[in-house]
Amino acid sequence: MEVRSVTRDEEGRDTFPPEAEERCEGVCLVCPVVGSTKLPGNLLCTWRPGLITVAQMNKPTPEQIAGEEPSDRIVIYWEREYSTAIAPERLKLDFMPHRPLLSGMSLDEQRAVSAEGYKVIPDDCGPVRTVGQYGWLIRSPADCKIRRTADGVKWQAPPILPEERILGYKSFSGTYVDLILNSGYPKLCCGIRFYYPERVGLMMKDLPNQFYHYPDRTFLVWEGVKTQEYKRTPNMYDWLPGYDAFTANFLLQLTKPTTIKRGDPIGIVVPVLLPKQFVLEEIMPRRSRSQEGWSSGACLAIPPSAGGLSQQPAS
Repeated sequence: MEVRSVTRDEEGRDTFPPEAEERCEGVCLVCPVVGSTKLPGNLLCTWRPGLITVAQMNKPTPEQIAGEEPSDRIVIYWEREYSTAIAPERLKLDFMPHRPLLSGMSLDEQRAVSAEGYKVIPDDCGPVRTVGQYGWLIRSPADCKIRRTADGVKWQAPPILPEERILGYKSFSGTYVDLILNSGYPKLCCGIRFYYPERVGLMMKDLPNQFYHYPDRTFLVWEGVKTQEYKRTPNMYDWLPGYDAFTANFLLQLTKPTTIKRGDPIGIVVPVLLPKQFVLEEIMPRRSRSQEGWSSGACLAIPPSAGGLSQQPAS
């Protein structure tokens, strides 16, 4: 997955990064900025490592990557709803790099470190480390305090000022903390809007293994998947056909009175397949030759629907 940004100036107009260096009469641009932006003349910059390809906004050009077909890459765009929003970043949770990883050792080396009293912890697990670097981290745009009382949820949070509303939107409460329709559950408005293709969904979830990386955190995140069935945020760009939009606002489950500082990690956004795109099938165990009638000379056929693992007598 690749995430690209749509940046705007204070007046809400798309801007071009000033540090980009123009070459090839404006056809190719070398740019150190990770993101996408609209060029003067209704052009779109599509970022690649070390290269920006330019195409008309109404005719986006698929990005060709060595060894990949254009359809192999899913491009997700983002932009700020509020000027205070912090850009999404690749999740990179801290681990203990000084610890030896058994996966890179021979059997004799594993025996040697075990004899020295080495104890494996979940932090040493390859999948655990992988999930700690999977997805895009969303941070809080403001300081706020939230607590649950007998009268409901109370909070202290700064207002979303008119000059901060890049897209003209604000929460119902007018602050960075809100409630969802009298539910009693607080919602933190992070001010990031995503645009994602209709063939995928976007999962909003808590930080993976947050009990290990953030053991003192006093809230959890309600997880969910944004799909095309829930279309409340408009896609305002003609050059993004087949894309849906949503705003990354996180529902919080408080375990104690909570203080959140600007820049604190809140949750992550991960692209996922839609339920209609996958199916779960059981692999049927093989039966013995005596059960299949090999002694009588019966011929066996393996039906494709069984994944090549279930044997049935041929007709």
